[in-house]
Amino acid sequence: MRTALIFSLFFIFAFCAPVDEGSGDGSGEGSGEGSGEDEFGPGGIPRKCVTTRMCYNDDDCFGGQCVGGFVGKCNCNGCINLARCEDDSMCGGLVGACDTKGFVKAGMSSYGAALYLFCNIQNCSRTTYTEDCFGLACTAGNCIC
Repeated sequence: MRTALIFSLFFIFAFCAPVDEGSGDGSGEGSGEGSGEDEFGPGGIPRKCVTTRMCYNDDDCFGGQCVGGFVGKCNCNGCINLARCEDDSMCGGLVGACDTKGFVKAGMSSYGAALYLFCNIQNCSRTTYTEDCFGLACTAGNCIC
């Protein structure tokens, strides 16, 4: 049983964790033809599918699929209810959360309502997560090409 647990943890960390956006073959170079505007998007991210690149939807994978658990949904795991904190950053960035009323300030009737109606349900993206998730992180996945 212990071996299965260790193997499972290794598998999760080795194959399921997103990698940096700029990962790939490391060359950062195209074929040398053209201006390169078609090859790279904003921020120098290649416009081609790179396996295990961090993504928030299929569009981030340029022809591949973005896979993972709750990809493109607001992640409430950074904010533990009733945990002691000194500022909102200690609660995953949820605005107004340090007084344990962050979800209520965000329009939820209670913490339970947030878990049922918001956490891992609200859609978000790389560019809009601060507004969509009230400061919490947006769950990323991995590209599969």
